[in-house]
Amino acid sequence: MGMAFYSRSFTLTDPACSDPGCRVSSGGNAGEYSDTVGVLLHPEIQNIITENDLTPVLHSAATVKTVSWGNQWVSFDDVATWRLKANIARGQCIEGFMVWAMSQDDEKGTNIRGLNQALGRKTPDFPDFTPVEKPVVAQPALAPELCRWSGCFKGCPSGFKAVPRDGHDEVMMDTTPCNRDLLGDNGYSVFCCPSSGTLPTCTWRGHKNSGNCQPGCEFGEVEVGSLDLGCKKNYQSACCTSNDHTEAYGKCFWTGCLDDPKAACGGNFSKFIVQSVAAWGGHPYCRDGQSRGLCCPDPPPGAFNTECKWVPKLGYLKGPGLENICEGQCPEDSVQLSMQVGFNLVPGRETACYGTNVFCCSDPTYIVPRDDDWEDSFSSMQGKEFKLLVGKYMDNPSCPATILEPPIHGQYGKRNLAVEAQEYKILQGRATDCTLDNWTKLLTYAVLLFTQLDSGFDALRSIWDTDFAGHFDENLEVENLVDYFYDYPWIDRRGHLEYVLLNPLNSGQGMRSARRAGTELCHIVAPVNKRGLTKRSQVVKQMKRVVWPGNSDSSDVPNVDTILGGILNGELSLHYARWQYQTGAQSDSPAGPFLELAYWIGPNPGVVETANSYNAYRDMTYRTSQQGAQDQWIVFHLHVDPNSAYLNEVGGHTYLGVPGFRIYHGQEVRPGDGYGQWRVENRDSGGLNARHGWTCPDAGGLWYVGEPWDSTGEERWLQRLQTWAEGLWAEGYVSTYGLRLIIEPPTGDLGGEINPENPGYLVRPPNGYTTAAGNRNPYMLNFLLENGYYNFFTQPPPPNLKK
Repeated sequence: MGMAFYSRSFTLTDPACSDPGCRVSSGGNAGEYSDTVGVLLHPEIQNIITENDLTPVLHSAATVKTVSWGNQWVSFDDVATWRLKANIARGQCIEGFMVWAMSQDDEKGTNIRGLNQALGRKTPDFPDFTPVEKPVVAQPALAPELCRWSGCFKGCPSGFKAVPRDGHDEVMMDTTPCNRDLLGDNGYSVFCCPSSGTLPTCTWRGHKNSGNCQPGCEFGEVEVGSLDLGCKKNYQSACCTSNDHTEAYGKCFWTGCLDDPKAACGGNFSKFIVQSVAAWGGHPYCRDGQSRGLCCPDPPPGAFNTECKWVPKLGYLKGPGLENICEGQCPEDSVQLSMQVGFNLVPGRETACYGTNVFCCSDPTYIVPRDDDWEDSFSSMQGKEFKLLVGKYMDNPSCPATILEPPIHGQYGKRNLAVEAQEYKILQGRATDCTLDNWTKLLTYAVLLFTQLDSGFDALRSIWDTDFAGHFDENLEVENLVDYFYDYPWIDRRGHLEYVLLNPLNSGQGMRSARRAGTELCHIVAPVNKRGLTKRSQVVKQMKRVVWPGNSDSSDVPNVDTILGGILNGELSLHYARWQYQTGAQSDSPAGPFLELAYWIGPNPGVVETANSYNAYRDMTYRTSQQGAQDQWIVFHLHVDPNSAYLNEVGGHTYLGVPGFRIYHGQEVRPGDGYGQWRVENRDSGGLNARHGWTCPDAGGLWYVGEPWDSTGEERWLQRLQTWAEGLWAEGYVSTYGLRLIIEPPTGDLGGEINPENPGYLVRPPNGYTTAAGNRNPYMLNFLLENGYYNFFTQPPPPNLKK
């Protein structure tokens, strides 16, 4: 039998009649968190009871309790009503019970404890993942893991990060081992270092335009590789600052080309490691039977003192024509010390391969006897399961985005219980070996890590940091994500964690990019009365932190940079602009106007583009025929808070301040009616209109759209954002002409600059009219601005496409 942790709410026709059976006019007001008309979560109901000092009424026959306040009414369950329901069910031989849904309980587990009490069942405590104190066992000192080249067939191994090339917008990479002469573009090898330590500063040194390269590293650096690209003579050196993870490379040296390089190793460098015609791989090749030798101290660095051998082939290249090509790839747990091209014998077979051969030394291993009496700190079923789930995810991080393609929920709290249930059914039908169960379990654990503050989850948080965040980006570590959720409490945590797990390579950088945007674009403003805007109430200081929740997607959703690029290059055209007014009852924004900018996907509004190139601007996530047609619009919403300093004067010009913008895709049209002209449908249908965008933090921050700012040298999306904003201001949409549609001036010219200290009055629907709107309600009009004139006759939309 099903129980629920949410309830149905209604608006009473007569507030004086609040008993079961009284007439209702509609669903109840949406809750702060459920955000769905006619639905309230039990924690929301308890807050309402406390805030309004209500006394619930028990209706035994109906087995519910009810409360009413104003014209609102809701029924709900607690221990008493669950016990009544359970007795009726057991009277019909029903012994099993389920609940929808545990995620709707509060952080104390009030409802699940109450339900178990009513059913006479024991409530188990949350599993305790607190690490057990381990007996102290003497262990040999572990040498720090060494930075290494990845090879061409794999990226950085788990726990390692790609090292940026200092002064360039790229990582340290080398195509030398990738057999380009034989295979064409076959990727590149990346220099990787342990994510647990400080990354060294690395770059290529020695290149000269003349081609006479001058290899060598600066003081405090070590040479970790070599490159012959661009060199007629000598080679380029891969140089990194010396630290625990690179210094081993600097303790050894390569001899010149010799007949017997081993004999050259002596004195303080008496340990001979290997001989090679190309040293690290990019040195000029030795000729006439000579080779170079790698000489190290005796004993050599630990990473060079293990099982070392030439590895011509690991098995990546198979099939006709490929089985005889060497691969130049070390095993994942090895360090590459040398490479050379030629014919090489392959262990285990009689034939040779041709191509890159690499010399690899396996990582040191230390065997520590285990005390069989010690209980493993991860012995719990849940701890082992979480580690296994993360491991399966890391084996195929693109699985959710490219195989399951789960809908990306809006991060601004738009949740719909019925839609989520339907989504689950859709995903079940789509899952293959990339399983839905693994995705939902992993996501459930992830949400728990950031909603349950109990220290018993610390061990799982450690798994997240080491096995997941350590492989991708430190910005995804628990501490940084907790900090994010603290600064942005309105962000739906499940929605954001979906975004992180679907886009592990980009989400961390997206957060960094947004912090940069906030530093440059957001200002802290003090709340003011809308009738008394003064300069003293405006900018105080610039923001130091902000997170942009909707950056690059490696799934099928276009990012903001792509969308802004489409607007600027004309592939997205403005179909209409329109002012609208929201009461705030259905959103997390304050009551006030917002500017809707509907961009048609294509250069000609209303003309459907079928070329595949326009799909770059559409959400190409899998959808069923019942969910809707393809995207035709991208819609921006710029909300205005009338109780803030939303107008600001800079350099004699007035700029509109907004807390950010939100974006959604539109597929269909809402026809014109008594509430105004047609517009793009914005209701969250089937999860296809989920909101993303960029927002200033919860500290009164505003972005003044189009305010002058030199974006030279900034990231591309920031440059595009500034160019787009300046265009909106110059064309009038966020300056005088656009604002005069909703702000009636006290006196004077409609086209003059608006005075922030005396702007006039902001009209409100339904009876607000302005001169600029032709004495009509501006919130009912679509418009375009053309050379300083209003065009209220915009291009009509096409018929709604068939689903």
